[in-house]
Amino acid sequence: MKKISLIILCTTITALVASTFGLNEKKSDKKPTESKAKTESSTVPLPNFGINGGININNRFVANTNKPELTYIVRGYSEKGYHKTITRQKLSEATSISDIIENYPKSWIQNYNSVVISGIANKEESESIASNATLTQNQKELLATAFEIHIAVHYQKRNYNDIIQNRQMNTSFVVIPEIQAKFEGGHDKMIAYLKRNSLDKINSKNLMLPQPTIYFTVNKFGDIKNSELTETSGNNEIDKMLIQMVKSMPQWIPAKNATGKNVEQRFALDIEVDGC
Repeated sequence: MKKISLIILCTTITALVASTFGLNEKKSDKKPTESKAKTESSTVPLPNFGINGGININNRFVANTNKPELTYIVRGYSEKGYHKTITRQKLSEATSISDIIENYPKSWIQNYNSVVISGIANKEESESIASNATLTQNQKELLATAFEIHIAVHYQKRNYNDIIQNRQMNTSFVVIPEIQAKFEGGHDKMIAYLKRNSLDKINSKNLMLPQPTIYFTVNKFGDIKNSELTETSGNNEIDKMLIQMVKSMPQWIPAKNATGKNVEQRFALDIEVDGC
């Protein structure tokens, strides 16, 4: 009797589980059908803009009408970059290299091999060599006329292993008057003049690189002389325009030396694209 009851109970449980599983299975069968029907009814076709219902790639690149920002830099004359500046008065009073080079490291030097001073004056380069840091008469005369100076000190230094090594120290200068020449009205008006007379023309040619450099001299009377283009813009029309713009600058206030006498001064105008 107990055995029959146990069989009946097991049969009942099995039927119940099967019934439940079958019911869940039917419910899960219905879900994909309902989901599929819902998805199909909510699908909206995309308009065809050119690429598989997406945006045509040619329409992604809109012509940029914004022109590059240009920077105008007027600096002391130098064909070799941004050198240190030194006044003519300081050069005339110098008797040693240490009077010219600030914080000159005398303590490093065990001995001198040579001291070479080269200078550029009126586009001509000259050179004078000494055996130590004391300036020779020839070197003083060179310093009195050059507007760009390069000093190469060849010396000997004792290293950490107490071994004497040959070393070289290089320093370059642009010679400036005690009172530099100045655009009438100041720096901001000068930049405004340069932009007003060149910015639109340069941008109309989409000038990017190379970046032009124009050298010019402000003479003793404040007039612009000896304008020359040393770095081209890559466009002949722009180059001519830049030279004419510099030549046509309003009169400057001339530079003065230590005694208050008017002297000429050489400048360079660099036109650069911002961020370059």
